[in-house]
Amino acid sequence: MRHVIIGAGGAGTAAAETIRANSEDEIIVINREKTLPYSPAALPYYIEGSVRREKLFIWDWHFIRSNSIDYIMGREVKRVDTERKKVILDNGEEIEYDKLLISSGAKPRIVPQFDRENVIGVRTLEDAERLRKVKGRVIIIGAGPVAVETAIALKKIGADPIIICRSRILRRLFDEDISNIIRDVMILNGVKVLFEKSIEIIGDPAEGIKAPCGVIYGDLIVAALGVTPNLNFLDGKIKLGEHGGILTNEKMETNVKDVYAAGDCAETKDVISGRYGIFAIWPLAREQGRVAGYNMLGHEKHYRGSINMNIITIFDKVFASIGTFMGARKEIWHGSHIAKLFIENGRLNGAQLVGKYALQYAGTIEYLVRTRRPIRIDSISDTKTFIKEVWKAMKGS
Repeated sequence: MRHVIIGAGGAGTAAAETIRANSEDEIIVINREKTLPYSPAALPYYIEGSVRREKLFIWDWHFIRSNSIDYIMGREVKRVDTERKKVILDNGEEIEYDKLLISSGAKPRIVPQFDRENVIGVRTLEDAERLRKVKGRVIIIGAGPVAVETAIALKKIGADPIIICRSRILRRLFDEDISNIIRDVMILNGVKVLFEKSIEIIGDPAEGIKAPCGVIYGDLIVAALGVTPNLNFLDGKIKLGEHGGILTNEKMETNVKDVYAAGDCAETKDVISGRYGIFAIWPLAREQGRVAGYNMLGHEKHYRGSINMNIITIFDKVFASIGTFMGARKEIWHGSHIAKLFIENGRLNGAQLVGKYALQYAGTIEYLVRTRRPIRIDSISDTKTFIKEVWKAMKGS
């Protein structure tokens, strides 16, 4: 049997590893980048120099050859023909499949006015290499995790990053007060943050931006405006969800027989709300890939469902955002350490954690959110009772 995998990110490599560990079937992995598989999540650490280039890669050539994986790099998929069960590459080559996994990931969302030279995203190793060479001003448009982590990395290597955002820093992950703490930590460490409702790119190649506050020039502009699933090769037979990703069931199957999807291009069910969405989180992509790999082999496995979880270190302070923020709110403030818990019907829906709470309890909180174990919110009033009730819930008492 031939398994064809489009994409060599977390999901695609996990699926290939699972298939090889459980069968001697033929595996073909197609990567549009001309490089070995690597982790995009580690790119900010590579930019700042805390991770060496060789440590980015998931596989090396020894692994690929010893596991008999046909690894095609530097080739883009132009079309998937699900009726003929073929993948057509940009050089015209047609690859037949018995089982197909689409794990093509996502690409930076570039609005039309930003689509010009000297404006990049931060999604590929090539992007990271370019950012490592910049020593002057980098204008970062956006206020999500990619924007924040890129700004921090650039500041650490001596560049001059400036974030331009419409509203709050990390507003989808944290309430206003925690968002303001993050802003203050960044400014204190030399990252400039400006809030502008409208901007205009100057020049092509881009030289800077024009905003109500005036003109800001930069050596490079980073558009960190989110991502969109990389699915322009589909044949129209595979069903998409409302967020533009491929709809999957708990076995990572699509609506087309023998076609699976996983990772940042797939929509999966939220454990808490039951709604479908795209969860661009590395551990979830790996888990989805493993589940897809098993089911491609005919070994039935079910995906547990998705939970948003982001842990981000901003200079010397750790922040964590877990789950959703619905339900009654319980807050604990212990100096600069903060825990905000969101509880509905005696169960945790999510949390926002700062400092020691993020550092020590993020994994535990994620477990309680996922397992839906009951927790007594009325008993929580300080750090001591927080720890006591969390551990009681963990033990199931």
